Amino acid sequence: MQEFDLIVIGGGPGGYLCAERAGKAGLRTALIEKRALGGTCLNEGCIPTKSLLYCAKQYQAALHGAEYGVTAQNVSIDHAQVVARKDGVVRTLVRGVGAAMKAHGVTVFAAEGRILGKRGNDLRSPRAKQYCPHPDLCWRPAPAP
Repeated sequence: MQEFDLIVIGGGPGGYLCAERAGKAGLRTALIEKRALGGTCLNEGCIPTKSLLYCAKQYQAALHGAEYGVTAQNVSIDHAQVVARKDGVVRTLVRGVGAAMKAHGVTVFAAEGRILGKRGNDLRSPRAKQYCPHPDLCWRPAPAP
């Protein structure tokens, strides 16, 4: 069984930065994320939205480029390509978060972490088959839907 000085529950921007800095400081750090590193912002919210908006702005610029002396014929939008680009951006950034965790010695568990015990600082992760008595914990709840 592995032992950790700090266990971070939640791999969103607050969680992965906390884990990265703890690992960089020399703490034996684990990060538990039940879905994908980067959390809602990176995987479903901020980043995908910005990617889609950028594609829409490029489309609008092509449609109205004549106002600036730029003309384009047969301007169209390829929805499948727009979604593929968005997915590629997200995938690249998620890999970057994973690489940062590895570079700073953070152990990442793809599991749901649970705080157990009256003291509130025992942790069991059934899928990761880990039980860590009395580590320091840091967690950031996911945003409400």
